[in-house]
Amino acid sequence: MTATPESTAALQMRNRYINLLAKSSAEDLIEYISSDPRYAEFMSQMAMDFVDENLSLIDEDAKFDMAMSLMDSMWLVPAKN
Repeated sequence: MTATPESTAALQMRNRYINLLAKSSAEDLIEYISSDPRYAEFMSQMAMDFVDENLSLIDEDAKFDMAMSLMDSMWLVPAKN
């Protein structure tokens, strides 16, 4: 099946609309994600896993402090495209 100019134009308009809607909704999604307790749990577990796998810290308190410090040094931001 061959695309007609009308269907191609409609698809391009749809894609532009989706991209604009996504850009305008990014901040809301970030707020939605960051306010969910599962996000904090996931990030803290991932930070702990990272520390365990990549840093030579023996002391458990130091591992925890490092993981929390890593989490404090990052945040979700919308893409700049």
